[in-house]
Amino acid sequence: MGNCAVTAPVYETESRSYENQPLLLPQKSPTSNVVTQYLFGRGIDYEIINECLDKELIIESLPYHNVVFIGYDDKKEAKYAAYRATNNSRIKRTIKKQFWLSRSEAQDLQKKAKKACLSEAGLIRLLLKGYEPREKPDADFYEAMKELSAIGNNINQLAVKANSLGFVDAPQLKKEAERWHKFQADMERIYLRPDKSELKWQ
Repeated sequence: MGNCAVTAPVYETESRSYENQPLLLPQKSPTSNVVTQYLFGRGIDYEIINECLDKELIIESLPYHNVVFIGYDDKKEAKYAAYRATNNSRIKRTIKKQFWLSRSEAQDLQKKAKKACLSEAGLIRLLLKGYEPREKPDADFYEAMKELSAIGNNINQLAVKANSLGFVDAPQLKKEAERWHKFQADMERIYLRPDKSELKWQ
């Protein structure tokens, strides 16, 4: 090898244990409409999505609105989490459909898609699946959800701390936190998540 100096590789011998380190979850978005539409676009039924959101098996993270899949132990403590970006879809759409609308129909489609925060194609796919989208709530709703989410997270943190110190009613605090999270989920279900359509032609 000529006059080149060869340095022997250095191996790390220190073993690190992550077993007792807490799982750090990302900040939870006060809404879940991005994740809901992403998973629905992947072919998952809304009923399954709603069930997972209610049980916080999946959440929408901030600031990039990714979907986070969470695993729990037998004490219902989060022990595993995996990210998935929501900015693309693996469903292959290779069939092109073209149809004509009047000016008023085109304006109506554009208006309704905008109200639901969907593309026009996304709105049509949603209706074909048998679901009726909800209009995007006003800014006050999102502020209320953001505040509610913060309160619930704070109460849950208090419960963890109180349980470790042993001088506060931790079960009651945790129960209160679950009440807040249930209320948040109910608000999302009422204002954001699509309902199953009752149209006769479905």
